[in-house]
Amino acid sequence: MKTQGTTAVLALIILILASLLLLSHTYDLRPYLSIMGVILVAASVLHAVWNAKERREKALELNQANWALQEEKEKLQLILDSAAEAIYGIDLEGHCTFCNQSCLRILGYEDQSHLLGKNMHWLIHHSRIDGSPLPIEECQILSTLTQGKGVHVDDEVLWKADGSSFHAEYYSFPQYKDGKVVGAVVTFTDITTRKQAEAEITYLSYHDPLTDLYNRRYLDEQLRNIDVEENLPISVIMGDADGLKLTNDIFGHETGDMFLKRAAAIMKSSVRRTDFVVRLGGDEFLIILPKTPELMADRIAAKIKNKFAQEQINVFCDSISLGTSIKNSLDEDIWQIIAQADKKMYTEKLTARRRRSSNLINSIVSTLHAKSPFDAQHARNVSVLCEQIGRKMNLPLSEIYILKEAGYLHNIGKVILDEGLLNTGKELSERELQQYRQHPVVGYKILSSAEQTLELAQAVLNYCEHWDGSGYPQGLSGREIPKLARIIAVADYYDTLVSGTPNQKRIGKKAAAARLRELAGTRFDPEIVEIFVEMLNE
Repeated sequence: MKTQGTTAVLALIILILASLLLLSHTYDLRPYLSIMGVILVAASVLHAVWNAKERREKALELNQANWALQEEKEKLQLILDSAAEAIYGIDLEGHCTFCNQSCLRILGYEDQSHLLGKNMHWLIHHSRIDGSPLPIEECQILSTLTQGKGVHVDDEVLWKADGSSFHAEYYSFPQYKDGKVVGAVVTFTDITTRKQAEAEITYLSYHDPLTDLYNRRYLDEQLRNIDVEENLPISVIMGDADGLKLTNDIFGHETGDMFLKRAAAIMKSSVRRTDFVVRLGGDEFLIILPKTPELMADRIAAKIKNKFAQEQINVFCDSISLGTSIKNSLDEDIWQIIAQADKKMYTEKLTARRRRSSNLINSIVSTLHAKSPFDAQHARNVSVLCEQIGRKMNLPLSEIYILKEAGYLHNIGKVILDEGLLNTGKELSERELQQYRQHPVVGYKILSSAEQTLELAQAVLNYCEHWDGSGYPQGLSGREIPKLARIIAVADYYDTLVSGTPNQKRIGKKAAAARLRELAGTRFDPEIVEIFVEMLNE
């Protein structure tokens, strides 16, 4: 307003001067012209002064506005930098217009200069997780600019400054001005840890945690994808690992778990990468062989059996029963094929059970005697003595036969003991003694598992019982102890005296007989002791 006033005054003075000049042709107006010139100069100076003042005021106002704008910008940046999520903006060409500290940190850049003005697609979103290029027309972030709609994605990766990638979840929202899209704001987070956890949960939901094989849930959900025409013929093998229950009962579930892991490893190593090995539960396994004729399936089954025989974990776990079946037509029910394989497997298991039981007992005895040569001779001696006592007592031949066999196998449970405990000459610690005293129970479980040795089991279980009830494992006394067990107890003790043990020197027969008489009525059945001593004298 002040500038407009001075301008108007100058214009008036100039108008007056012009009028005076016109009149100067008629009148002598020189004095007036001089005065008016002075006034004009003064007005010009005044106008310049006012203009300068106004420019200073406008400059000050502009600076104040800039300061306020910068302060607001810094406040906005502080807000952005306080966010845990990464945030950046892009213009219509995809160039970065701003970013926060979380964005720089996650992407691995030091400052904003590395991002501002750069095309963010080619910088951080150029490739898929497998490294294949992601075309710009398929970029969902940039689709926000063209479609004007927000997007949410959690199955892609973004790329860091060092060239590595990470699983990202991002949102991209358009920016509008006057009804038109002018850019987009993108927020993202690193969800690598979450993806790993999800993958682990998914893996565990489809795998058996002990053997790392597929589980029943996987079979139920995925079998329909396997049971398709292009996979015909589909062969299946049902397997049942032999000896697991006995292993668990005798050696504990830790050894049983070791057996299952080894069994799984054998089966996985015997099939192709395209085949599926499933643990159905317990000791049952299923192998699905797509595009496999029956002859090839039989060869795979034979390969598995051979590996089991060669890589036994212990004397109880050395075989597996298998049954094979095949699906040749899409019309056949795959579950019926699996049922047929299961039936064949069970038939094989029954057929081989008696043969295997006999072989198992012989294998256990051989293992024990290899670890302890003393027990090998001791078993033969006790067996002979038991037969002689049985005949002296006029027992039926059937009982004498059981007594003889039980006498030979009375220490079979010692197979669980290591060589140091079997052959040691030192006193046993309390822990070692407790472990040693488990061998009658183990022997009972072994003999009970086989039909042909079932009748021997009870005598072997109780031969360490004492007449006065101070023995083990059940603390039986007197005639509660089975008769055959009482006979084995006398024969076992006598032979350890006259033959010696790793921790005891042998003594003469008369001294041994005297020791037996000393313990008659406390440790041993006094009647059997007298019969035995009489037999010795004869």
